[in-house]
Amino acid sequence: MYPLLVKVDDMAYAPMDSGSFPILPTYLGVAAFCMVMTVLLLNRWRERRTRPPKLLFFAFLSYLTCIVMLAAGFAEVVATGFKMELYRFSLAFGFAGIMASNCFLILFAADLFSLNVKHAYVYIAIDLITSVLLTLPVNHYGWIGTEIQGFNLRPYSFGAMMFFSIVIYLRIGWHAFHVSKSVDDRVGKAGFAFIGWSQVCLILFFLFIGLDMIVIAATDATGYTVFNFLGWTCGAFFFLCSYLGLIMPGWLKNGLEHAKRKKK
Repeated sequence: MYPLLVKVDDMAYAPMDSGSFPILPTYLGVAAFCMVMTVLLLNRWRERRTRPPKLLFFAFLSYLTCIVMLAAGFAEVVATGFKMELYRFSLAFGFAGIMASNCFLILFAADLFSLNVKHAYVYIAIDLITSVLLTLPVNHYGWIGTEIQGFNLRPYSFGAMMFFSIVIYLRIGWHAFHVSKSVDDRVGKAGFAFIGWSQVCLILFFLFIGLDMIVIAATDATGYTVFNFLGWTCGAFFFLCSYLGLIMPGWLKNGLEHAKRKKK
C-alpha cells in the first residue's frame, strides 16, 4: 500500500504527497506577511501603550509562531522527502497553538467591546481544553495508514477546533459590525468594519481548510487542493484587516477624512 516507505530506527515514514510542494512557499509567504504586520503593530503599541493593541500584538505573535513551526515541519518534508518527527510535531504544535492564540483574540474583543470578562474566561477555558486535545498522540499526525490502530481522535479534535473557532469569530464579527453601524464617525465606522471583516477572513480560513481535508479524504486527490491556498490567503487578509481596523494607518485615516469632507 505504501511502496515508498522508508524505515529509520524501526520508524516508518510516509513519503511527501505528490503536488504538495507549493504549500511551503505559501507558508513562508503568509509568515513573512504576518511578521511585517506584527512588527507594525508592535511599533504602534509602543506609541500608544493601550491594552487592545497589546493583546492584538500578542495574538499576531502567537499566530506567527504557529505558522513558522508549520513551515519548518513541511520544510523537513521537502528536504527529506518523508514525513518525519519535526513534521509530526509541527502539526500538533501549529493547530493547538492556533487555538491557544485565540485566547489573546478573545481578550482583545472583551476589551474593545467592553464584554463580560467572566464570559471571556469561559471561552478561554474551552479554547485551551480544545488546544490540549489537539496535542494528544491519538491524533496520529503524519502517521501512515498502517500505523493507525485503535481510536483516532483527529476527526473529533479538528471538528471541535473548527466549530469553536467559528463560534468565537462569529461573535466578535457580529459585535464589530454592530458597533460599526451605530458609529457616526466615518473613521470609527471603517475601523470596526475592518475588524468585522477580519473575523470573516478567519471563518473562511477554517472553512477552506476543512474543505481541503474533505476533498483529500473523499477523492483520489493528493497533496493540497486549491482550498488550502484559499484558506491561507484568507489568513493573510485577517492580519491585514485587523491591522487596518485597529491601527488605522495615516494614509487610510486621511483618505477617509478627506472623503468625509468632500461629501459635505
